[in-house]
Amino acid sequence: IYTKYKCEKFVVDKLNKKKIEAYIPLLKTTKQYKRKIKSYEIPLINCYAFVNIDKSEYIKVLETEYVFKFIYQRKDLLSIPENEIILLKKIVGEYQVGLEVEESAMINGQEVEIIAGSLTGLKGLLISQKNKNLFVF
Repeated sequence: IYTKYKCEKFVVDKLNKKKIEAYIPLLKTTKQYKRKIKSYEIPLINCYAFVNIDKSEYIKVLETEYVFKFIYQRKDLLSIPENEIILLKKIVGEYQVGLEVEESAMINGQEVEIIAGSLTGLKGLLISQKNKNLFVF
């Protein structure tokens, strides 16, 4: 759905209170001021929220404050596949993958994949390992 600018979290909260499944990917950012450090959650995509509804909930969504319209492709409602929503959750770090962590030495030339953070899903070959947390691939 298309929402008013800077009202994405408000819209999702209102939809969730109506028992409608709604989601916005939020990035965690930190700003440092002279006397304090403040953390914020900002939307990854401004003015948009994702809803999982059936036809009976269509009007309830449009009646929600600050919801302007549904996104269409020609005359059909635009539907985002579940795997792309999961990818968005991985990008912002909300998706938890059930992985078992093993302590093992990685070998240069070994195929690796990033499983968390803003580069989630990126695959490549390991070139070098600087320390426990710094890799070049």
